Amino acid sequence: MAIPPGFLDELRNRVSVSEIVGKRVKLVKKGREHSGLCPFHNE
Repeated sequence: MAIPPGFLDELRNRVSVSEIVGKRVKLVKKGREHSGLCPFHNE
């Protein structure tokens, strides 16, 4: 099942990925990017 061409762009415009990921992973802002440890490993 293919994702419609404009779907990901619309999703990115509506949702902040860092807000969603930040609920489960501690994120640190580095410049305009966010960084966090992999949630699948005990690091």
